[in-house]
Amino acid sequence: VGAVALLSGWWLGARMWGSDERVVPPVPPAVGLLVGQVAGPPLAPAVPTPTPTPTPPPQPEPILATHRLVTFYGNPLAEVMGVLAQRPTERMIERLRQQAAAYQQVDGRPIIPALHFITPVAQASAGADGMYRLRMDPELIEEWCNLAERHGLSFILDVQIGRSNVQEEVELLRPWLIRPHVHLALDPEFAMSPTTEPGKQIGSLTAEQINWAIEYLADIAVEYRTGNRILIVHQFTDNMVPDRENLQLNPYVDLVLMMDGFGPPALKRAQYDRYIATDPVGFAGIKLFYQHDRPLMTPADVLALDPPPDVVTYQ
Repeated sequence: VGAVALLSGWWLGARMWGSDERVVPPVPPAVGLLVGQVAGPPLAPAVPTPTPTPTPPPQPEPILATHRLVTFYGNPLAEVMGVLAQRPTERMIERLRQQAAAYQQVDGRPIIPALHFITPVAQASAGADGMYRLRMDPELIEEWCNLAERHGLSFILDVQIGRSNVQEEVELLRPWLIRPHVHLALDPEFAMSPTTEPGKQIGSLTAEQINWAIEYLADIAVEYRTGNRILIVHQFTDNMVPDRENLQLNPYVDLVLMMDGFGPPALKRAQYDRYIATDPVGFAGIKLFYQHDRPLMTPADVLALDPPPDVVTYQ
């Protein structure tokens, strides 16, 4: 409209100063289009763009409601920490498959074998940052995460925080935790206060710290549609999880309280009754020690526990 007004003023000025009245002001194409729009029929109303329908969150599907997890625990750099470091690696994986199959032969429940990898690892010395923990190199974690995936195994990242904190250590593992075959474990034994040291005192985690990890994994399950996440929490003393009654379950996270600690079968049964059977929270787990449990409980012994464990870890 402004362009039309300018051109009209130019033409009127030409008439007033005696120009040839036959002169017709030139109309640039853009103005001609504008004039046509002003003088022509009204434009069709704009069609509104529909608001996309939000994708609903996935349905929770607890893994351990239908399957049992059997894991080989340790760190590949230290054989003393568990069976995971046994060489050759392919032989260790074959042994894991055989151990897992022995459970399925007892009760027919489908088995998920898993590599159970400790990072960070609690340390007796403070280290440069004073946190009493050693983080594994990302390249090593990636190597073992990919190894598990190639062999159709799950991969458990087991966190010993030392004097660090759960949030900082778990968030560093996010690149792997968003992968569907990767799950998490927390070990309160090595969660130290500012005045305690790993190996000298037994640490603890509060329900608040564990609940943060539960919500963090649940958010991953929804955002990345990975399926349910598994969170294992070790325990063999009351003080390791002093307020476990405040743990908050989430439908997207299979929370496992695992009876840890080595000893003869009678002691392990008593500890299992104390920390699992009489005060169940989520799913049940137990850890067995190839070198320190004398004698080692058989799969039939383990599945005779009440309730039968949903997770069995071998160290």
